[in-house]
This record gives sequence, C-alpha cells and structure tokens, in this order.
Amino acid sequence: MATNRVIYQQMLVGILVFCFGQLGTVADKRALGVTDAVGTRRIARDVVHDEVAISPDGTHVAFIVDAPNVSGNSNNYELHLRSLEDPTRVDNGRVLIRADRLRGLRWLASSRKIAVISTEVKSQFEEDKLTIIDIASGKREIVESPTKRIRSFSADARGDRIALSVAVTRRADPAAHETQNRYGFRVSPGEPIIDPSLVENWYPDSYLYLVDSTADSGKKLTKLRPLGASGKPSDVFNGEVSDLSLSPDGRFLVFTYEAEKAPESWRNSFYVRQFESSAFALPLWGLLDLSTNAFRVAFAAPAYTYVPAIWSDDSRAFVVSALPPEGTRWETQDFAEGFSHIAQMDSFLHLFAVDARSGLVSEVLHRYTGLGGGYVAWPAGDGPMLVPLEGGVLARIKRTLGKWQEISRSTVFSDPIVAFQGITRNGELAIGVREDIRTPPALIVTNLKSGQNHALTDLNIEYRDISMGEVEKVSWTNKYGVGCWGYLIKPVGYTSGKQYPLVIMNKSREHFFVSDGSYSTAFPPQVLANDGFAVLMVQYSFDSRDLPTNFPGGLTEAYNWMAMVESGVDHLADQGIIDKTKVGIIGFSRTSWKTDFMLTHTDFRFAAASSADGGLYNYGVEWIQNDHGFMADAEAMFGGPPYGETRENWLKYAPAFNAQHVRCPLLMEYTGHGHLPYGPNNAFEFFTALYRQNKAVELYFYPLGDHPLDTPSERVASLQRNVDWFRFWIQDYEGKAPDYDPDQYARWRELRKLQEQNQGKVPTN
Repeated sequence: MATNRVIYQQMLVGILVFCFGQLGTVADKRALGVTDAVGTRRIARDVVHDEVAISPDGTHVAFIVDAPNVSGNSNNYELHLRSLEDPTRVDNGRVLIRADRLRGLRWLASSRKIAVISTEVKSQFEEDKLTIIDIASGKREIVESPTKRIRSFSADARGDRIALSVAVTRRADPAAHETQNRYGFRVSPGEPIIDPSLVENWYPDSYLYLVDSTADSGKKLTKLRPLGASGKPSDVFNGEVSDLSLSPDGRFLVFTYEAEKAPESWRNSFYVRQFESSAFALPLWGLLDLSTNAFRVAFAAPAYTYVPAIWSDDSRAFVVSALPPEGTRWETQDFAEGFSHIAQMDSFLHLFAVDARSGLVSEVLHRYTGLGGGYVAWPAGDGPMLVPLEGGVLARIKRTLGKWQEISRSTVFSDPIVAFQGITRNGELAIGVREDIRTPPALIVTNLKSGQNHALTDLNIEYRDISMGEVEKVSWTNKYGVGCWGYLIKPVGYTSGKQYPLVIMNKSREHFFVSDGSYSTAFPPQVLANDGFAVLMVQYSFDSRDLPTNFPGGLTEAYNWMAMVESGVDHLADQGIIDKTKVGIIGFSRTSWKTDFMLTHTDFRFAAASSADGGLYNYGVEWIQNDHGFMADAEAMFGGPPYGETRENWLKYAPAFNAQHVRCPLLMEYTGHGHLPYGPNNAFEFFTALYRQNKAVELYFYPLGDHPLDTPSERVASLQRNVDWFRFWIQDYEGKAPDYDPDQYARWRELRKLQEQNQGKVPTN
C-alpha cells in the first residue's frame, strides 16, 4: 500500500509539512506580562503562505486568511478579495467566503472568477467542494467531488476545463467487521490495523476527473483513464495524486503521484535505494496528454515538492522545482557538492524546464529553492522568464544556444524579509508577504516599473501594544566544525552585562512571526522573552560536507544536533549573555526525539526540558504500529534491527534505554492526531522509563489534538504550560494555576522534592 507523503517526510526528513501553510499565532497576554485584563487572549490572523493570487489582469489580489475563532475554539478560513486600484491604501479587502478550511486558491480565465477548495468538517469527517465564485455578483458555483474529498485541482486558461484529483473513499463493511469481531482475523506483518470507525476518513488512493464545459450539454464530469506503457487503461492511482497543473490550452496535465515501484532505468539511483530501504512510496511527476490519453513519467526524479509545475503561457513547456534527473550531470554535480542522503533534499532542489512534447529537460537555476505558489512569469516556452530569487530579487532569465542564462536582475522588495507570493502576467506588479520574527504577516505590493512598495493589509493591529524581545541572528561553529546559526531573542528590557536564563528551541524557516514559534505546540519564544528569558531558536544543518561520520546508521544527525546546542550555549555564555546553570530546551516532533536523545547522552546539565509529540527511535517504534515504514526508518537510524548484531546500538542510543541519565525535570506533551482513543502510545516507553526510575516527569495528553496543535484552547494551554514549567524550575516562580489544571503547582512541588532527592546521584548503566 502506498504511504502518504506527509508520513514519509516526517520519518525521513523530520519535517512535518502542513497542508495549508503556517498556522495562526497564539499569544496569551497573561504569559506575555501585559498589564491589562488577565487571561485576555490574542490570536493572530495569518495570511496563509502560498495561498495568495493576483488576478490575470492585475486588478485584484485574493488571499486566504487563517482567522482563529476563540469563542468557538476553532480556526476559520476566510477568502479575502482586495482591489489593487489604489495600492497606497491599507485595506484588508472584503470576505468572499468563510469555511472550516480553504486551499488551492486559483483565478480563472477572465479575472472575474476565483476557484478554491472549501472543506466542511462534520464530526470526525470532512467534505470538500470546489467552489467557484464570481467576484462581482458573489454567485457561487459548486463542483462536487464524487468521493467528497478533493486533493488538488487545476484549470486551463479559459476556465473551460478543470482537472480534479479526488481521494478514493474506503467504506467500512459492517458484515466483515462483525465476522472479525466474532472469529478474529489474521494480522499481516508490517501492516497496521485500521480502526473501523476511521475507515470512512481514510483515503489511500486517488482518481482523476475532468470537468469539461466545452460540451453543448453543459458541464461534463469524466473519470480519466490514463494509458500507461502497457497500453492498458487504469482509473485508479495508488496513493496520493496531487499538485495538479493543467496547461493553459487544456491539453496536458502534470501532477505528482506515488509509484509502487520505480522505473527500471532508475535502479542504480540512490534516491530509489533509500526510498525502498525505508519502505515508503516513491513520489513521481506524471504527464497525461488529454488529447490521446497517453500517460508517462514527466520528469526523471522524485517529486519531492509541494509546488505544482508552472506552465509557459503558450503551453509549450513547464518548470518544476525538483531534484536532478537520475543519471545526469546535475546529479553528479550535486554528489560532488555533498548530496548523500534524502534527508538533504530540501537543499538540493533545482529549477528545471521541461518541453511538454519532447520531454527535453534543461536546468534553469542550480540549487534553487525559491519556487513557491506559482511566481514565474513566462509568456513563451522558448522565451525569457521572470523568476524570484532570495533577498527580494527578481531575475530575468533567457535561453540562449540551449542554455539558460541570467540577463538582468532587479530588487523587487527592498526589505529582504518579504516572501514572494505572485507576479502579474505582464510582469508589472509583484505581491509578497512581509513577516518577520517580531511582525505579524501582511501583504506588500511593489510596482516593478517604479520600484514603489506599499503595505496592502493590516490584519493584526492588536499586536502593536505587545512588547517583543529584540532579535538578532547569531552564528557559531560546533566541535565537529559544522557551521551553526539561529535567532537570539533577548529578554524584554534586556540589560547588557546581565546574565539571563536561556531556553533553546528549533526554528523551521528564516522569516516567520514568533509570538509562539513556527510550530504551535510547546514553543513560546516571545512569551518567555517577556518573562525574563533569553531564547535561542536554532537551525539544524544537513550539510553532509561537514557532518561527522563515525556513528552507526543515521545517528550523525543526533550527535551533530547535540554538538550544535552545546556549542550554542557556550557561545552565548562566553559573551556574558546567559547563565549556563539556567538553561532549558524544548523539542517538538523530530526535535522532540533529538531532545530526548540529548537528555540521555549529553554531559551538559539542563535546568529543565520539554519534549512534545515525538517518541521516535525507541524500541517500541519497531513493533507498536506494526508498520513496515516505521520499522525501516528506525532500523536505518540504528544501522539495523534491535536484534542480533545491531541490538547493542539500540541499547546504547535509544532514549528509553538510557533514561537513567536524565538529570533535569521533563515536561512531555502528546496529541491524539485528531482521533486516538488509546492514549499517547509513542510517549509511554520513555515516560515509563523515567517515572519508574523516580525522575521528575509529567506527561500531558491532548486526545483530539493535531500535530501541531490547532485549536485555540489547545494551543494556549500548551504555550502557557511550557511558560509555567520553565518559570517554575528556572526562575522559582509560581503564577496562578489554570482553571483546567488547578493542582498544577501542587504536583510540581512534589516533583521538585523528587528532583532534589536525585541531585548528586550518579546514573548507572
């Protein structure tokens, strides 16, 4: 069975990719130390990244806003429409539609209509509709999915043809379920058992449909049956089909899909070897010619991207942000530059152009990761294109004698923290989202001819009166010689020469608003800064040219992380900024495992720690899900299974087997990923190992929580709990216990007694 990309990226790369961009940001004013009403909560409205689109005629911009509903304890999505007639005026525009979730924003043909996937959440289940809105009249046209779930869509230039990728619905069979309950059933090795109550919300495979408005009878919905190399039609794809991109003339459809096996010509590719060794499906680019129904692999490399292909206006060619094709000189060059593991894929993407008819591939930009929601302006497949680069620069690139060359560049956004979100077809206007570590996101427009920039929106005026800690970028080198960097957030009211307590946490990207962190579980950087802490948000590097190699399996990652944190503490202590005896650390998701690993393997003594929603790389991972993918990933980390010759690796490196070495109090938070009635299974092994050895540990469970936490109540609870935890242990401070946990401090005082009893004890192996 094909495995969803979200899962394999979590396991292989350690980055959980969110479907709809960065979540809205939470701030609790009590935690921030603001002086007005205690408990007043402010939750930022967030422009959803890559969900901003300029109309083809350049007169309007549409954008999706994540708008938290505190009273309803939910996050609502709003589609805003903003006129560009007067770009000097700050205006949030008018709301065209609200829904439980919105995504896939696209303008249709004449600049009069917008299409978006709207999702309605019904109890545990979701229903998707493709909603087409006339911006003048507000009239809505609904395209229903036959399965109620839409993964992706795309339209041609006129809006006459719309391609849909829909998830295949699995229905529970009551009779089969009853038979299983009566007589039992066989469990297949490596195949997880699916809760029958969730089968209806499980969509492992995909169909492709075409909505055609050119027929005399009106709109016609047709299931596409691509013809593969065998010449036999097939109407179902194994796994997820996404990132649909229909050529402007409506003839070609490019999309990503999950292959059951790689093409035979790829057998020597290290991409294939590493994907297959992990038991995860290989994502590929596919191209379907709708005029002949012929289907082929469109690009000879894994489709490791969430960015659809972008077509030239004449439908001759498309560009993709991708890894280099297998067996090419670009792949060889990447190997020479240090590409050795699929965990590095983010750093080795390129911009490639592909001729739709011949399949000829050319490299437009080497090591290019800036392609987002469709920002390339490209009138003709053999002509020049405008491509955004880092630092607010727009490059004009032209193909000459078969090779793409930059012929000019201009600074579009003078502020380098503006992220491109779109360019008009005529190349006159560019839209970006301005957001930094202290400033909530807002839309910015620039006139590419005059160079004038203007703020278009102001969605979060409430944040103007909240104090934020001063932020600076810092860099250092760890003991392996690896360059490290991050953001240092100084305490509000920072005094030079004073040593402050420090909390370390991960960051996911360079420019983001962090009242909470780039993840909404456990990370409260600016809140801690308001309470007298320095905060270091670190960025892990996968650059294999500098990483140590003398550890089994993939454990280089853990040791390099540990060295990065240790040297970061030394760097700040040497500058007299922090007190080394008062250092805490927070991990979430993959950095939760890295935190657990560090607590059990470092000589550095933390004052307190928090570890949320991880649990990876303990012995239980090998069997608790009965999942081939989890098993393969864990065995790749340790160099083999927890049996036979590699058993000692697990005993030496798995956090739970080394819990005796934990010397600081640990807060653990785990979620049910939306529905998990059995408790936080991934947490129990490490948690049990700690409390059975009388360690100071608390475990909290959010039964309906997502990864990361999403509802306002869960997010505020997690952030406040972490602030309270570090203030209690490092500042010896007790605030008011939350109403939902009135015994919080009473329990923690008992943990303090336990911690004091453990002080000075030498851990035994």
